[in-house]
Amino acid sequence: MSIPQEEPTGLSPDVALTHLVRNVDGVTDVFTPSIEVAHLPGLVTALVTGDADALNRVRVRSTPESTDIATRIAIDVDASTPATAREVASALLASAPPGAEVTISVEVSRIS
Repeated sequence: MSIPQEEPTGLSPDVALTHLVRNVDGVTDVFTPSIEVAHLPGLVTALVTGDADALNRVRVRSTPESTDIATRIAIDVDASTPATAREVASALLASAPPGAEVTISVEVSRIS
């Protein structure tokens, strides 16, 4: 079972999305959907400082026409995998700008 965590203040919008996903009941961890060159400076900083909470694990790509939001999650073995993935997708969709064309991708990487 996941323990809800308070969202730290002063986070970038993308890192705040990581905390949003972590707070969904049944989510035990959040992973970056893919390693991209743009994420390397943040990854290095988080590793050097030991501040894993500063690492964004939700990818947001926006164009004038649409926004794509993607993440990978681990789910508690006692939680419903489909329901937890839907809850994560709903939370991410609710964070998107109103009226935006949004695609949400949630990949389940592990059940633990």
